Amino acid sequence: MSGSRLRHWTCLARHVTGGEVIVPQGSYFVLGDNRDQSLDSRYWGFVSSGDVIGKPLMIYDSEVLSSEEITQPRTFARHPVRWERLFRLL
Repeated sequence: MSGSRLRHWTCLARHVTGGEVIVPQGSYFVLGDNRDQSLDSRYWGFVSSGDVIGKPLMIYDSEVLSSEEITQPRTFARHPVRWERLFRLL
């Protein structure tokens, strides 16, 4: 893992409280549309609300993950799907 990735993993791990990732006020946790192949907030940290110029349209996919799985590099194992959230318009 590169130095910058390790630095961001360490930063993300510091924001885990009681098994949950706590996103700082005024920030967003952004996931790429191809979570296993995308560089996103797991790699470059939280995004300031002032840097967001668009808005989300819908939730495309939603899986149940533990905080340990969120803060570790992703494997190809499938997790339980949160069916009630799939394709929900925001």
